Amino acid sequence: KFGWPSNFNSKIRENNDKSNVEFIHYFRRKEELSVEQQILMWGHRVIIPNKLRQILLNELHDSHLGIVKMKSVARSYFWWPSLDKDIEGIASNCENCKLERANPSKAPLHVWEFPSKPWQRLHIDYCGPFRNKLYLVIKDAYSKWLEVYEVASTSAKQTIIKLRYLFAQFGVPDHIVSDNGPPFTSGEFKEFIDSYRIVHSFSAPYCPQTNGLAENAVKQVKKVLKIANRENVDFDVMLTKFLFNYRNSINNSTQESPAKLMLNRDLRGRLDLLRPNLKRVVVNGTN
Repeated sequence: KFGWPSNFNSKIRENNDKSNVEFIHYFRRKEELSVEQQILMWGHRVIIPNKLRQILLNELHDSHLGIVKMKSVARSYFWWPSLDKDIEGIASNCENCKLERANPSKAPLHVWEFPSKPWQRLHIDYCGPFRNKLYLVIKDAYSKWLEVYEVASTSAKQTIIKLRYLFAQFGVPDHIVSDNGPPFTSGEFKEFIDSYRIVHSFSAPYCPQTNGLAENAVKQVKKVLKIANRENVDFDVMLTKFLFNYRNSINNSTQESPAKLMLNRDLRGRLDLLRPNLKRVVVNGTN
């Protein structure tokens, strides 16, 4: 508010004052700090005081996204000097994350042509049962947007019902890739696909890696459901948290969030409440 003491930097170095070491991180960024509605900011990120840091770490870790995606989400909203180290600590010490840590991915047997737009090609598969629940998993090849639907069965009829809802929400894709399971090879499903003039491709028999996008999506969903089962958390609660955070975090291959590529915007969530509402200030100031 009143600026830094002119001799702050030299005083810290001369006295080797360990109690003020953390302030050095702020001093180095002094030209980038600002105060908005009594909130200390570093650029667009809110600087979090000590007593609130664990709450935000728990919020980040709630859906067990992994270290990389947790850092990606955090960097969009807030900061403190040891943030990256603290994220690594909470994820590394989580027993559930240790148990479900993914094995190195196998080399893909088939490389699909990258789509030119969102929702051009979808990869679909089934996951479960978990607690007697089955899930239809759908991933967009362009944006990496992920959808998960609970289904009563893996029948062609149930698949068609969920896809109709999906098409009503995002439109009809050009291309769908699935395995050779009964719901996807049935005459009923073929008739449905043909009615929309959708190209339907199948993965190679006994080679699920040829539908690698769907296979990896199923692995992610399985991981989340297994953790929910061990923690005795409601599946729907855990899945919705995971889907929200997944859609809003940067994807390694696209370097954008699925939400940004799919909807041309990030999704507004609880962490957005940390930021000062500058729009409201402007509106109130004009009244």
